[in-house]
Amino acid sequence: MTVYSGDSLIVSQGMATEAQIDAFFAELGFNLAPRFAPDGEYQAPPAGLGKWFINWCKSWEHTVNHDLAVAKCVHETAGWQAHWARNHNNPAGLGVTGVPGAGEKFDSPGQGIECHIAHLLTYAEGEGAWITSDRRYANTPVRWRGACPKISDLNGKWATPGTV
Repeated sequence: MTVYSGDSLIVSQGMATEAQIDAFFAELGFNLAPRFAPDGEYQAPPAGLGKWFINWCKSWEHTVNHDLAVAKCVHETAGWQAHWARNHNNPAGLGVTGVPGAGEKFDSPGQGIECHIAHLLTYAEGEGAWITSDRRYANTPVRWRGACPKISDLNGKWATPGTV
């Protein structure tokens, strides 16, 4: 079993399998739905989240740790039970500010995950081929691009106050 901390590197190798990721979403989503789902009812997360995460995390020249990306998504979406995940395929609160209607909307979970991983790479590595997939790139302050190699470096940057 791998143990992660705030010092864990975003660009590193994950260990979970597709099946483990899918089971993680299902278990946590079931437990979190009564508190965080818009209707208080559990809704099974989209099939194939594990595959999408693993594939997108390995798709550019830098590998994002899919364990950390999944944990970030589960934290942001209550195991894919929150409104923005369920209704807009937004796996990380991308652009969600509390202003009604503000937030990125994606046609599929895979598109949302692609942007989520690209956005993590923007913070961890800065410039790269992924920026064309990062819809939030232009909104990311230049001083934060490439300034967050560790997961805890996202605190106060990804969201405010931003404890990740």
